[in-house]
Amino acid sequence: MVPLWLLACEEEPTKPAPTDTGEPPAPTTTGDARTGHVGSILLIEYPPDAYAGTTETTARGLFVDGEPGVHNFAECVFFGPPCLVEPGVPGQEPEQVPVPDGFLTVDAGPRLRVGGAYLERSIAQVGPIYAGEGFALGPDHQLSFDGDLAGFATDEAFEVPDPLEGVSPPPEALVTLGAGEDLVLGWTPGTTGETALRWADGARVTVWPVEDTGSATLTAAELGLLPPVDATWLTLSRATHQTVDASGNTVRLDVVREQWFYVDLFDPAGFTDLTGDPRLSETCDPTAPLPDGQYFGTLADADADLDLGDGNPLTGYQTAGRDLSFAVDLQDGDTLEVEFRQVWLDGAVYVLGSGCDPARAQAAADVTFEGDQEVLVFTAPEAGVYHVVLDSFATDQGERFALQTRTIPAAR
Repeated sequence: MVPLWLLACEEEPTKPAPTDTGEPPAPTTTGDARTGHVGSILLIEYPPDAYAGTTETTARGLFVDGEPGVHNFAECVFFGPPCLVEPGVPGQEPEQVPVPDGFLTVDAGPRLRVGGAYLERSIAQVGPIYAGEGFALGPDHQLSFDGDLAGFATDEAFEVPDPLEGVSPPPEALVTLGAGEDLVLGWTPGTTGETALRWADGARVTVWPVEDTGSATLTAAELGLLPPVDATWLTLSRATHQTVDASGNTVRLDVVREQWFYVDLFDPAGFTDLTGDPRLSETCDPTAPLPDGQYFGTLADADADLDLGDGNPLTGYQTAGRDLSFAVDLQDGDTLEVEFRQVWLDGAVYVLGSGCDPARAQAAADVTFEGDQEVLVFTAPEAGVYHVVLDSFATDQGERFALQTRTIPAAR
């Protein structure tokens, strides 16, 4: 239950035999295009953040841009869905299109090189796939590649954006916002490169070009953070964009320096904390029913006891993560509505009878992705006590959650 554009790299592709001799490819005559493709190369430097302790520079590869209406596939990988048709200008919402159904990453293999570093060879038919050996971004590089875009070499240095310096708050720590608090970012302004912020709001990625003034402020609502608990990643980036001629083929080169931040929200007003609450059970034990209300808690310390199983008839997806249940007392025809989401993980929610048998689950909801809300609607076929299970797709995983329940009595 993760987006297809992220699942594209799930299986290791078959790698062709190396062909590199260790020498740079010889230049070919310009204007002798073999394909006429438009290509994109994306080079990114990642400084340390809350989840990465070292600076690294990598490449997301060489992409053939073949989908109509898409500005360049490197930006699809860089920004995630939706892709930018045009980069946009500060203060203006950029025009965006949905992520393409698929695109080809060219087997440039060791023939895709920056300076003295060759990038790893890899092929995929769908999705971002390239990962590079470490190398330093600097002012004097020779870029060369071959493959479907034809051989090409140049001594022309490509422009590298200024480093991101003096960022605050400290990116090595998780940033936590309380009720009414804004996220205030600070950095040293640069002179080379365009600056932008982007962040995840469920399955949607927002891209916001900003002036390189050294500061930006975002509210929790702008970040899409929902009380009582929520989280997102936020990226500050500085990028340069150039177009080079590759033997008659047009190739766009994006060079990016970026800093990732991870932001939490804790705004519990009006919500009840279920951490350690005796009304929650590991195995559908007979507990006091949980009344309608707004709650938050965590599955992190629970066991992974229940699993609907891969291919189950209700959702088709496993629920192999950590789980907790609560009881509800319903009359014949009563309708129960449950909204459930985990902060970072892919949640699932389902209804079991007194036997607590996942194979006999009566209703389930598992249609959204990581951090998104699942909505379960269940109408009781008969009066009795039912058990609502809060679960996770990922094996043996569970974390903070938000929960809301509402019972609609049957007309009598």
